[in-house]
Amino acid sequence: MDKSNNGNLMKKVLFTILLAASAVFISVLLQSCSNNAESAMQVPNFEEICVIKDNDKVISDVQSIDIIDENRFVISDMQSVYLYDIQAARIKKISHSGRAQGEYILPMTVRYNNGHIYVWSAGNLSFIVYDLDGNYINGYPYNSAISDFLVDNRNIYVYTAGKADDYIIDVIELPGNKTVERLINANDEHIFMNKFYSVALMASENGKFYFSPKDKLKIYGYNSENGRCDELLSFESKTFIVEKGINEVQYNDANGRRQVLGDNSLTLGLLLKKNNFYLMTLEGKLGENIKYADSGKYFAIYDCSKPKEPVAKYPYSTIGKARLNDTFNGSFYILSYSTNNEDDLVLNRIIL
Repeated sequence: MDKSNNGNLMKKVLFTILLAASAVFISVLLQSCSNNAESAMQVPNFEEICVIKDNDKVISDVQSIDIIDENRFVISDMQSVYLYDIQAARIKKISHSGRAQGEYILPMTVRYNNGHIYVWSAGNLSFIVYDLDGNYINGYPYNSAISDFLVDNRNIYVYTAGKADDYIIDVIELPGNKTVERLINANDEHIFMNKFYSVALMASENGKFYFSPKDKLKIYGYNSENGRCDELLSFESKTFIVEKGINEVQYNDANGRRQVLGDNSLTLGLLLKKNNFYLMTLEGKLGENIKYADSGKYFAIYDCSKPKEPVAKYPYSTIGKARLNDTFNGSFYILSYSTNNEDDLVLNRIIL
């Protein structure tokens, strides 16, 4: 064999070694990327605001919370409405259950605006208004079940449910019970998700109202002065997945319903912070015969100024009952049962 053939052979051997080394390097790099993706799951950075120690078991099944200001918040369970200070001391009970004027039946949702507490009385389909001393101010009937509501100085914005769920939002002009606008036709997927997750996606600022459907990463804006409702932004994410064709046929099968809910994503919270929007979602797959806390379900936060991928992911067990959330002063707040004592409730703020 001459020297030229030896040289060619050496070149082939070196080339083969380089190819093998490159393959190993790429494999390690891909594994590293995979590990980084896994590490994106994190425990929420919580600031504990207070712990409600319900030693006398006055509170039963909490349904709703609204932060009033830096010093107070209001909560409701299936029976009563309570005003608390930020140290978790109960200030007072707001009215009581009953059928007389100023009383409520099944107070499912509470909201605050401009010195008034608004209570959704599900048992008689009415909004009942009190001042912060618990004095009855007014009442407005609404002839349908609701998912949630928000109030500003001009309107009550109803995130619809029941027989009114063909649109996402009903706008009720104050004072009174006149529905002046119905905003955005609801599709089957939104209606399905909305029946089982009552917390809604709404925000308001400077006379503008914002909302999102349950089945899309999309935000609408409504101007009550001119009646315009516009799509402000819409984006897709590889991890936010909603299958098409979900409808009421699947409601009758409890196991099928659980699987459909467990295998699809939905939006849970809308936050407006410094002229930017954040969306909270529930994503991932439930799997068969698995508890939510042990599954692949997780909560995600999207910064809408840089969409497509979540800026944070939290395992399901770290937040739990997602319906007990609120937004105030540019933050998400979560009210959940304590892991140390299931009778106690912990109010946390998520630091983004």
